[in-house]
Amino acid sequence: MRNLTDSIKTNLFLLSLLFCAGITAQSQFGKYLDINGAFGSFVPHKQAVKHLQSGPSVIGEVAYTLRTDGSDFHHQPYRLPYFGLMLGVADGGNRNITGLQAYLTTFGAIPLYRSDHPLVIKMGMGLGFVQGIYNKFTNPKQNAIGSHFNVNIQLRLEKNFTIGKGGGFNTGLGISHFSNASFSSPNLGMNYIHLFIGKRFTLQKHLPQPDSVSVISILPYTPRKIELELHAGVKGTSKAFADKHPIINGSAHYTKQFSIKHAWSNGLDFYYNKALDIKEGKLFQIGISSVYILNFDEIKLGAGLGYYLLNRPSISKGFYSNVFFQYFFNGHWFTKIKMRTHRTVADFFTLGIGYTL
Repeated sequence: MRNLTDSIKTNLFLLSLLFCAGITAQSQFGKYLDINGAFGSFVPHKQAVKHLQSGPSVIGEVAYTLRTDGSDFHHQPYRLPYFGLMLGVADGGNRNITGLQAYLTTFGAIPLYRSDHPLVIKMGMGLGFVQGIYNKFTNPKQNAIGSHFNVNIQLRLEKNFTIGKGGGFNTGLGISHFSNASFSSPNLGMNYIHLFIGKRFTLQKHLPQPDSVSVISILPYTPRKIELELHAGVKGTSKAFADKHPIINGSAHYTKQFSIKHAWSNGLDFYYNKALDIKEGKLFQIGISSVYILNFDEIKLGAGLGYYLLNRPSISKGFYSNVFFQYFFNGHWFTKIKMRTHRTVADFFTLGIGYTL
């Protein structure tokens, strides 16, 4: 089971690196090196972790940023979006309990309007590290995270200002989330909010293609389709024993594409959940869900809400949410990384493969 857990974490990380490597091959992209600093605070999202809020949190970060040039199918509809990789080290403000944190994440940033230097919404996901974790004897007050290696999620509102020809500076407001998605317990998660400011260095000038240039989609445009998929994952169930149990998820969804950018998907989710069997005496779950999808040609990003039709985890957990990263190998076969959550707490990650009809 430990090998399966490590495999899923490794695949998540490798997919992120492959995604970033693919976009670096474009010669007309704007290429930038960003060096950022940030000041902020731990944000307790539950009363149980309020004691972890102490001093100010600070971050040092370096990011390799690319701006697309209009040469791919999805570039123009998203106003020439940004992609990249960022590495950060943080002092969360409570060194005695949570220690230091670090993250290595890929990201995408969508401009809110057309401009050489637009205001953007930046979203990133990758590998996170937390130095101070729960230990019954040496660190019992750390009740938020039970593993050193976690998933890190970044969400920011960011703006770049140019000074001269060599670059400029960045500023923005961001939220950072650490969670192991119940690979280990506890997993209440750790959230931070920061104000960023930094220096941008231009490595290669951005040379966008004219809007009139016609770009053909890698995938055939299919306004309606049925997607069948099968996933596997693991979930921990207790602080004391750190048990790991298998999760098998199958889904059947009907997806309708409304435009080049947007799609909706509705369908059924089936779960074999051994962790729920240990806790509640229930083994199978069925849910119905609706998902909103952003289309980047062969890459899809989705987020949605579901409701349990059979065997909800508890009376207070009737709803669940899913977020995912999907990559199409061709017009039919795809792979998907998916995270199920209940409110603000991640339940588990799964890695799967699927086929479209």
